[in-house]
Amino acid sequence: MRETSHLFTDLQPLPGGLRRLQITLDAAPRHTPAAGVHATAAVFGLALLAAVWILPGAFARHQQTTRLSAALYAAIAPSDKRILVTAGAAIELPSKDSSVRLYLLQSLPANP
Repeated sequence: MRETSHLFTDLQPLPGGLRRLQITLDAAPRHTPAAGVHATAAVFGLALLAAVWILPGAFARHQQTTRLSAALYAAIAPSDKRILVTAGAAIELPSKDSSVRLYLLQSLPANP
């Protein structure tokens, strides 16, 4: 602070300048709350615009993720603990872990 004190000179107001400043400030219109209302409305409008722009894409991505998760779950965890082989054969192999099921699959040749 001491370094800048020599850069700024102490200016004295013109004669009657302080009184003119006070009169001008008293005559100036006061801050009205309407400006705050306008700013709040503008912020709310921008937030609403952003929501309308962003949310549909987020909703679509959520639906795609839900469908993909359901398809993966259906493929990994069969409901009736059976497998279906349409063109070939499957043999269940023994497993040391009862929660793991192993199968040997063989497909039929393309030209019988």
